[in-house]
Amino acid sequence: MKKLAFVILAVGLITSCSKDEPNHAGSTTSPTEVKQLDYITKIVELDKTSRRPNAEMNFVYDNQKRLVSFTETLPFTRPVQTYEGTLTYTANEVLLRYNKNKYQANLVKPSEYRLKLNAKGKAIELEEKHFFNTGTDDIDEDDYVYDRDGHVTSYDSPVYNSVALTWLNGNLMKSVFESGSTVTVNHEYNTYENRTYPDLNLFLYGLSASPVWKYLWSDQLGLRSKNLLSGTKRESSSPAIENYVYTFDSKGRPSEIEVVRTDGYSTILLITYAEN
Repeated sequence: MKKLAFVILAVGLITSCSKDEPNHAGSTTSPTEVKQLDYITKIVELDKTSRRPNAEMNFVYDNQKRLVSFTETLPFTRPVQTYEGTLTYTANEVLLRYNKNKYQANLVKPSEYRLKLNAKGKAIELEEKHFFNTGTDDIDEDDYVYDRDGHVTSYDSPVYNSVALTWLNGNLMKSVFESGSTVTVNHEYNTYENRTYPDLNLFLYGLSASPVWKYLWSDQLGLRSKNLLSGTKRESSSPAIENYVYTFDSKGRPSEIEVVRTDGYSTILLITYAEN
């Protein structure tokens, strides 16, 4: 299993650090912000060849259309494993608790992901905590720098010495991660507007050595691109190319995405929305 299994199994390998406020607060609106979002309630990943499900995610919203919980189910496990995430909100932070400890014996309670926001609703820090029976791992990403359109252009990573993000016409075109060696990811887009929440672009291809949950917070993190991804190309010691083929429903929303990878393994995402 590929993308969703990684979501379940990945644990941070990084150490904590702390920084001050970001250099730029970022604007409260930007050309890439979408007034009307398409809220996703379910994503099912299938193996393309067998059409067997690899994983299923379900999303629940409150009456303010805020995500309040989600589940991830792995139907191939025996017994079948289901993980839960819950989100709570205050004026200046979002807290995600994810019960990875349910099936991982060396974790004593749910992991926490705390997104801290400035007065304009932009991220200033993303803190990640894993509570092991030997102690707590505290991982910190911060010092976000935003351009005048509210896109993040760099941040302090606990893994990389530097992160540089390049934007053009409202889309993230290149991500460069440096730490001894360099990882460069080039992004290509189609002409369809990205109105999805959670953000399908980041769900399909997240940022290197970052919490996978960034797809829940693309607007706060300044990571929402204007258009939908059509492909990614990673240049590194382990290069890879992915292409994305979309099927749209009658309202112009992605209802099926075929993910084609250079390793020859293809998957299908089936997507259901809150408003049919």
